[in-house]
Amino acid sequence: MPKEIDRNVFEGKKVKFIEDSNEKPNADGVSGHLEAIGDNDYKQGIYESIIKRIIDVILSLIGLILLSVICRGAGEEISFENGEAMAAYQFEKRYRVERIDIEDGKAVVNLKEIPDANVNWVGSEEVSFF
Repeated sequence: MPKEIDRNVFEGKKVKFIEDSNEKPNADGVSGHLEAIGDNDYKQGIYESIIKRIIDVILSLIGLILLSVICRGAGEEISFENGEAMAAYQFEKRYRVERIDIEDGKAVVNLKEIPDANVNWVGSEEVSFF
């Protein structure tokens, strides 16, 4: 059984926000508090209890397939176990994503090299190097 401090006192209740400038601001920057105004009679339907769970499982399986990433750039191929490993990889050049495909159940990210641009200005003023 949860301790009293861990329990949400507004669970199962309808609430109303009461603005009060004497209280410190919340995360949204608004001063005030919640007050219970009655019991909530909401009951989960078939969507929340069954269909939503099935959709979650299907989308999770698709996400697992997409996380096994193959990255192709500048004619070379690099394989990664997941998207996090690809994001942490230190590429020698700058690339942009040209296309993302699914091949043999793996996500294939095609990259195109971004040529180095010679920036000759700072802010709104041009800078001369010579």
